[in-house]
Amino acid sequence: MFSIESIVIPPSIFNTNTDDQIFDNQVGVPDFGPELELCEKKLLYLAIQEIKGQVISTDDRIFIDASTFVKAFGGDHKSAYNELTLACSKLFEREFVYRSGYNLDSSTLFRSRWVWQVAENKNEQYIFICFAVSFIPILKKIEDMIF
Repeated sequence: MFSIESIVIPPSIFNTNTDDQIFDNQVGVPDFGPELELCEKKLLYLAIQEIKGQVISTDDRIFIDASTFVKAFGGDHKSAYNELTLACSKLFEREFVYRSGYNLDSSTLFRSRWVWQVAENKNEQYIFICFAVSFIPILKKIEDMIF
């Protein structure tokens, strides 16, 4: 049986092509991926369910409301909305650093966030997120991994 808690994102998921290299942005050593909190895993799971099988761009706003969260994971709407907003904040702060395959000979490192925009609507109890362009291929790999 599948469990959200069991989602582990392996370091290889951050390689957007075979030539990319992921580095810890402070010490220049390979970064083996962040440890996601449960609320982040739940939000990613729901976002991937929402976009499953689609081609998305950075302009696509992925809406998730408290009702959807409650249907998937139980609980009440207020707690679900609070967990969604916490996950949005945490994902917005996440970043990774990589050297693109076409630029491996240079000393250029690229730095990217997981999402470039989040919004929260407390009255209607929904959030939306827009994934960063460099994270979209990683998101699709996560989709393939869990579905």
